[in-house]
Amino acid sequence: MAIPLCYDPMAIPQCHGGFADVWKGRYRDREVAAKALRVYETSDFEQIRKVSDPDLSCYRRIDSPVQRFCREVVTWKALCHPNVLPLLGVTMTRNKFVMVSEWMENGNINVFMKTHPDVNRLELVCFSIGLLIYTRD
Repeated sequence: MAIPLCYDPMAIPQCHGGFADVWKGRYRDREVAAKALRVYETSDFEQIRKVSDPDLSCYRRIDSPVQRFCREVVTWKALCHPNVLPLLGVTMTRNKFVMVSEWMENGNINVFMKTHPDVNRLELVCFSIGLLIYTRD
């Protein structure tokens, strides 16, 4: 499921997560989010590349960045919900693993709540998990 992706990893990322950075990119003439695993200088890139090795030697590390990346890819790909963006695919660029999804102009839920401080957070959370709630007015 490796996909051809166009983004500038040398540019400043649009946002940062716990172990990844997100850039705006292009895939098949549409804007996408390129979420790249952050690899530190102390990371052993050869261990990361061994993720496809049959002996899975890189999995001997407990909770390595690669394991977190792989878990996120497997979990995300299995999700099927109207309020969860589908994973379009993964690729590897400039020695980085990258997950690709549609680009959302309002950012993630944290960015949305910062830019819309008056939003009803309970309603937002219930909407995001597909629950219908009734509030008294």
